[in-house]
Amino acid sequence: MPEHPGATIIRAGSVLDDYQWHDLAVIHSMKNISVKIDQIVVQEESQSAFNGLDLDGKVKYELL
Repeated sequence: MPEHPGATIIRAGSVLDDYQWHDLAVIHSMKNISVKIDQIVVQEESQSAFNGLDLDGKVKYELL
C-alpha cells in the first residue's frame, strides 16, 4: 500500500543489502517510470495525477 495517497511504488530486485555494489538507473518521463537494478528492469505507469518524481530522500544519487 502506498505511503502517500496517489503514490506509485515500484519494487525491483531482491536482496540489495548484501554488501555488494549494485547498478541503479531511474528513467522518468511524464507518467512512465523505468527502474533498472543490475540487469533487472521494471517499467510502470504512474497512477497519480502528478508527473513529479519524489525520491523521499531514501535514494542517494549523484548527477554525472
